[in-house]
Amino acid sequence: MDDPSIFRTHLQQIFSMLKYKSDKAALYRYAQENRTELRDMDGTAKLALLSMMGEQKRLQKMMEEAGGEEEFDMCKAIDDLIADGESRGFERGDKSGFERGERQLSSLISRLLAENRPDLIALAVSDPDVRARLYKSYNL
Repeated sequence: MDDPSIFRTHLQQIFSMLKYKSDKAALYRYAQENRTELRDMDGTAKLALLSMMGEQKRLQKMMEEAGGEEEFDMCKAIDDLIADGESRGFERGDKSGFERGERQLSSLISRLLAENRPDLIALAVSDPDVRARLYKSYNL
């Protein structure tokens, strides 16, 4: 990279993207709006950008998948990083929701057992509408 103006342009792209590091939606919009400029970045600038964003492990994986070549599509790399982050977020959300649901049902069953209401336990387990009404009535 002998041309100082190209170097400045790459630095501007890198620092522009770094400000969106914690806002994936903004990062994605920026990448879409600047797709051509990002695609034109040289391999060193692309590596620097991903490294500065804290994506060393995923960067290594992408490089291995690209056969070790430094030339890869930066926009695709960003798309992959965002998709991976979304996937991990969905997994965490599913797990959290499942755990919350189990605690809620367990609390409901405990209360119904304490009130000696096995009839309502059977209904709560088999009928989502009854279960929702019971959650509401017990403030669960």
